[in-house]
Amino acid sequence: MERCLLIHEVLRSICENLRNPDLLSVALSTKALLGPALNSLWREIYTFKPLVSCLPPEEEIWIVEETPTFLGPPFSDTMKILVRDWNFVGDNGSKRLTALRSLQYPRRAITPADLHRYTSFYAHRIRSFQPCILSSVFPSVEALEALQLATDGKRGALAPLAQSFTWPSLTEFQMVLRDELIIGMSPYMSLFLGEVIDTLVLEVPSLETPVHAGAIELALQRCPRLKNLAINLSINPDVDKRFVERCFSSKAWECLELVEVPFVSATLMRCFAQLPSLKTLHFLHNQGSIDLPHCTPEEMVQRLKTTPFGEDFLVLEELIVYGTTVGGFIGIIQCIPPGTNVIKILQCYCSDGGDISLTKTQQAIDTIVMHCNSRMLTRLEFQDGHRVLEVEDLVEVDLDQELDISSLLVFTKLQELSLNLVAPIRLSPDDIEQIIMSFREIAKLELYRGIYPTFRPPPQVDHTHLIALLQGQTSLKALAMPLDMSKANGKKARGAPFALTELSVGDSPIYSPSKVVAFLKANCPGVKALRYARGSESGASIFSRRWEVVEYKWKDFMDSSRRL
Repeated sequence: MERCLLIHEVLRSICENLRNPDLLSVALSTKALLGPALNSLWREIYTFKPLVSCLPPEEEIWIVEETPTFLGPPFSDTMKILVRDWNFVGDNGSKRLTALRSLQYPRRAITPADLHRYTSFYAHRIRSFQPCILSSVFPSVEALEALQLATDGKRGALAPLAQSFTWPSLTEFQMVLRDELIIGMSPYMSLFLGEVIDTLVLEVPSLETPVHAGAIELALQRCPRLKNLAINLSINPDVDKRFVERCFSSKAWECLELVEVPFVSATLMRCFAQLPSLKTLHFLHNQGSIDLPHCTPEEMVQRLKTTPFGEDFLVLEELIVYGTTVGGFIGIIQCIPPGTNVIKILQCYCSDGGDISLTKTQQAIDTIVMHCNSRMLTRLEFQDGHRVLEVEDLVEVDLDQELDISSLLVFTKLQELSLNLVAPIRLSPDDIEQIIMSFREIAKLELYRGIYPTFRPPPQVDHTHLIALLQGQTSLKALAMPLDMSKANGKKARGAPFALTELSVGDSPIYSPSKVVAFLKANCPGVKALRYARGSESGASIFSRRWEVVEYKWKDFMDSSRRL
């Protein structure tokens, strides 16, 4: 055992799997574990308290102003991590937290000697600094200025080897600090931004906070090795959208590999297209704010004859879009050079509203086929706006108005295909054969909204085609499509049991829950998640009630299997 403690990788692995209270004990147990334990303790810092705790005693160096602070939801991801074990007390079960905050003012000048313990033993261990409002200690602007003087204004002096920094959110910090204090902190954040910073998370500044915005822009200019830049949306309605455009147009950003922005414009897309190392591009929380022109695939073909693409998005592998419309998604895809790109992951989750007609959705599918590289795409997810259909919505159904996804069969490298759309997709037995032949590596296949009733005609695909699909796609683990289960039985098929673990059937026809359960036991005993249409506000259909019986019986089967 003592020989193992001489191996650095073993010590690091031990410490990385311990909680903070245990790490403190481990650090004090033996000299060999002191360094690795301290590294783990200080790797990710979420508050200013560790820094303040390393300085001389409070009565010697600080004047403390204590104020009670009320906190309530919504909480950021960082805050959720810090409070996940806390008990909240509130009216009517609401989550709220009241705490006493200490605002530190310098009693005297801070000297390099005061900082010696911190800078010599702890500062270089920090790899990520994400200050959040749950800290019980906050430095005042005067305290930060005193720290800057004590470090001779050196960039990154308080976290020289930090690789990731989350800029304090004005939106969140307004809960605990006065506005002038929050804005005044920004120019001093450079104390935590050293030469090796490669990840920066920040919030779009308001038009009313030019000093805050200027501090961020200066910091960005001083981070030449930045690889990951995430710019989140503020709840302030007067956000400075041109700030985001300036961030990307004012510098070459040769190392930038991941970008997250809360909106997109033609100017931004031109900037992103020229980033030589950009591999991951996320548009998050757009709220429909995508102002990009789009056209039909036929119009794009004519445009390419006169205006071909340059060398754009050369290494982009992942493109994810949240909160846009189908038209906005088409506009983004049409900025990608057709056929020559290396995108492997394409995901779009549209917000409610906008045009989700069959014509517009078909145009989106055709645009994906035209612009994505059939030899590279491995994951495609497309979800349009949410809409629950009632019986009255579909008194008359035109069976010719169905989405044609046959063009997607060219993507033979697909491992995940998820189309969660309002437009109906009605598969035929021939379609199943084509899927088996084309998608040899498919592990997730979702061609159905699944959880809402569609009131469509019975599917043409039944349990025998499901068996054929599972026999042809042995790696298939998640499946969502309408199935006619009216003739399912408990006969075990060749090759069973299959690897399927998730099955979503929507409002598929079913007449005998017991026979469907027998079918699953014989052929898909590994299914852990069974989903179906729960019914609409007007009431559950008889099919939904039968699938509910299947669900209860299947849960009993899984419980009994676990006990064996």
